Amino acid sequence: MAHKGNREFTGDEISNLSIGQAGFDVLTTGTTLASAKGINYWIGLKAIGSGGAQLRAQTFSGVGGDDLAKDGDYSNSSSNDLTIEDGDIVYGAFDAVVLTQSADYIIAYRGR
Repeated sequence: MAHKGNREFTGDEISNLSIGQAGFDVLTTGTTLASAKGINYWIGLKAIGSGGAQLRAQTFSGVGGDDLAKDGDYSNSSSNDLTIEDGDIVYGAFDAVVLTQSADYIIAYRGR
């Protein structure tokens, strides 16, 4: 099934997110594309570490809404990064993530 939109998940997606059935990827510094991990997108990004994570993420094509960035534009420079505090989870459909600090890392829950 395809992703249905910004506020709606398929049954598979919500099940995967709630119990981790589809697994996750640990992302570290730099740009990571979902396609490089063999999936189309991640459905949740969780900051791990004492200081949170500075990141920006691109919204999966076909999904309404802004990218996860200060001005809603993933393509801008690292001055556009948001800080996600340790333990916080951002839900959405993201197909690219940029982490700019070497000590930052996140758990990216797999979509499809």
